[in-house]
Amino acid sequence: WSGHFAYEENGSWGPKLDGVVRPWGNVVDNQQLLKPFKAQKDNLKDFYDLGTTLNNSVSISGGNDNSTFYASFNNVDADGIIPTDADSYKRNAFSLKGTTKYNNLTVSATMNYIRKKAKSVATGQGSSTGATLFQELTQIPRDVSIVDMKDYNNKFYNVDNFYTPYAQNPYFVINENGNDYTSDRVYGNVSLDYEFTSDLSATFRAGTDVTNSMLKDWQAIGRPKAGSPNSSRTPDVGGVMEQSVHSREVNTDLILKYNKDINEDINLNVLAGWNVNQNNYRRHESSIEELTIPNFYNLSNTPNPAKTETYESKKRLYGVYGQLDASYKDFLFLTLVARNDWSSTLPKNDNSFFYPGVSLGFILTDAVESLKSNVLSFAKLRTSWGKTGNDADPYQIYNTLVSGSAYGGFGSLVFPLKGVPGFEISNQLGNTGLQPELTTEMEFGMDVRFFNSRLGIDAAYYSKKTDGQILPVDIAATTGYTSKIVNFGKVENKGIELSVNIIPVKTKDFQWDMTWNYSRNRNKVLELPAGLDKVSIYSAYGIEFNAEVGKPIGVFKGQTFKKSPNGNIIVNSSTGIPLEGPKEDYGTAERDFQMGLVNNLKYKNWRLGWSLDYRQGGLMYSYTARLNYFVGNATKTTYNDRNPFVVPNSVVDNGDGTYSANTTAVPKSRINEYWNQTNNPGMSQEHVLDKTYVKLRDVTLSYSFNEALLKQTPFTQLSLTAYGKNLFIWTPSENNFVDPEGSTYGNDLRSEFGEFAGGPSVRSFGLSLKASF
Repeated sequence: WSGHFAYEENGSWGPKLDGVVRPWGNVVDNQQLLKPFKAQKDNLKDFYDLGTTLNNSVSISGGNDNSTFYASFNNVDADGIIPTDADSYKRNAFSLKGTTKYNNLTVSATMNYIRKKAKSVATGQGSSTGATLFQELTQIPRDVSIVDMKDYNNKFYNVDNFYTPYAQNPYFVINENGNDYTSDRVYGNVSLDYEFTSDLSATFRAGTDVTNSMLKDWQAIGRPKAGSPNSSRTPDVGGVMEQSVHSREVNTDLILKYNKDINEDINLNVLAGWNVNQNNYRRHESSIEELTIPNFYNLSNTPNPAKTETYESKKRLYGVYGQLDASYKDFLFLTLVARNDWSSTLPKNDNSFFYPGVSLGFILTDAVESLKSNVLSFAKLRTSWGKTGNDADPYQIYNTLVSGSAYGGFGSLVFPLKGVPGFEISNQLGNTGLQPELTTEMEFGMDVRFFNSRLGIDAAYYSKKTDGQILPVDIAATTGYTSKIVNFGKVENKGIELSVNIIPVKTKDFQWDMTWNYSRNRNKVLELPAGLDKVSIYSAYGIEFNAEVGKPIGVFKGQTFKKSPNGNIIVNSSTGIPLEGPKEDYGTAERDFQMGLVNNLKYKNWRLGWSLDYRQGGLMYSYTARLNYFVGNATKTTYNDRNPFVVPNSVVDNGDGTYSANTTAVPKSRINEYWNQTNNPGMSQEHVLDKTYVKLRDVTLSYSFNEALLKQTPFTQLSLTAYGKNLFIWTPSENNFVDPEGSTYGNDLRSEFGEFAGGPSVRSFGLSLKASF
């Protein structure tokens, strides 16, 4: 802070909040607003509304000796925490099921229909077409009331005169930008079961899953008028995107089953099957940037050509499989499984993959009944070994073509250009040597119960190796591509899982059940493709997320402070700000362990339950943290009350191989630079957070009415439940930014990278009434 109040800034850099009334914002019509220079308590919380969800369902079932039927309807009507209906969700679902039997033939069918309608606002990275909500909220200074800006057409809060040119009024974002999503999904199957004999039967089952969806996304024009205080800002030119998606999956199985008691001790159950699965997908998308007429969100409303893209894919998988289950005296159980698939998405000469498996279970207390006692109630040992296979998404083998585009100082050009189409090879390099992904897993476990099953312990150890995981990885841009589909070497996972169930109290009217779960996983990269030692999984804002041989998958790497041989931080002798050091490993995304505790208490007709989750260790990247440090809203940025300070344990380089103690303080005018990654790259370490947390996951209280009370009513069962979900969360002091469970970086390994300005997690309370007739 330089000592000058810059009213146009979108951050919280400045002196201590002293409560003095000062002018703020832009001067409009020779007027300027006044407000006390003090923190707005619960500023973000006050912006959000109370969300509501109404969930209703009704079902009916019936039948006779030969036929059954079931029908249900479910309706969900929800409005989230964002003001207005900008994040509303509606869902209607119908379900029909039925079976009928004629002699040896049983016919069954299911049909489901789901219609969804949803709205949302932009929540991730912005573009020239419009602003995003959570970034705008994060940048608002601590002394500026968000809710006071609700009237975004007010002359002080509109696009022309908003207090800063670097951000947008969040109420403008939620009222003028948004999207509508609608989907219709129909899925179901028909099954024919025929019994040839009491031992031999066959099943033919055919099913389909069809979804059609429409998405329209729009961003309003946010162009300040010439001569207005915000005329210097980069205008939001507005845009429209419309997308339609059709997907269809057809799945067919033919299964032959044989069940036979060989003698009084041995039972065999044999299954052989054939499967065909086919997926068809089509996505058509058109978008424009720069609207001609404000508030008219039509693809024709632009002076520029629309960008249109159509993507179609087809995938077919054939499979044959078999399973043998054998039991001996109901205490020894053996299962053998095997499957072979042929996939259309793999190279023709290597599209077949076989994955067998075997498991063995031994109930010790049934084999040796003398082991049973008042102490030992049950003991079972189990072991298994097996492989699972996986193929690729369509069109990962060869390079594909996409609509061409060109960018330069003259602007951007997108084909088709003046009626001439143009295509270019996509930035993702295909892989003609792609092989199926195979995972081999081995497990040993036991299930032991004591004191008439009042104490139960289930423990397992597993070892899993994945060979050739199919993933896109970043490659050097000098190759002409940005990523390549590869078989991702070999990755090993080893771990333990432990579950302890205790019934501390059990009487006629009262019972307390408690279950504690613990798991720990350790993974290691054993090999990488093409003999590489390191592969980039993802990177953003100077932070790398890598896979390295000999290390856990997902190693964070980033800038550090330059240090002397003695480990002191070397600073710029003029500014006092640390110099940039080499990139180093920060740690990994792998957790140390995770555990949970579930309690259920029952007293007569009352039930009370709650659960706790504890996840320890592991790192995550947080763009929310980065943005808070950038604008001065992070708690740490108040270090030394924003007064000049000397970086602790810092030295200056004398240029002759020696170092002197640093006496140069970071001045007030550069404190914001100290906390800004751009000026102080080593500050990247503050954006990678410990993702440890403890959560009170849920609390439930229910009451079931006595049957005697219901005799005079049409109900056979009636219960009322009150619940709360995601009630409390505790995180390390370094993370007062985000819920570690939030991830906005994808669904594969990149999901472990972290979050990008994700929305807040929510706490919910509810009542549920369930009645049976």
